[in-house]
Amino acid sequence: MPLLSQSSHPLSLSTTEYEALVKRIQSGGDEVVRAKNGASAATLSMAYAGAEFTVKVLRALKGEKGIIAPSFVHLDADKAGGAALKKELGQDLDFFSSKIELGARTSIWIHVEAMLIAMLCITSLRAL
Repeated sequence: MPLLSQSSHPLSLSTTEYEALVKRIQSGGDEVVRAKNGASAATLSMAYAGAEFTVKVLRALKGEKGIIAPSFVHLDADKAGGAALKKELGQDLDFFSSKIELGARTSIWIHVEAMLIAMLCITSLRAL
């Protein structure tokens, strides 16, 4: 689910436009495959995102502090942060997209941001 409410660019879309944009974002890979007549998949953006996340993990493992990364994370990875996020959402979820703080020795802390939850639009929550 794209968290368009977190975009740094103001979005003033009607419900219909918003739903169309979400659908297009979610099926972007399929669109690339169709455009290439099945010759390839949309792996470049996934590879770039993976490379950026890997660099952040390596920086954290070297001891750098304050490394924040958006991630789709299992909420048990940080019991306290996961419980707080579940409470804010009012749903018992196993995974959720959230900013996490990476630490040395592969530890993470889920950043529970009331602003993030408050800014999620009803359409985003319906898709959960």
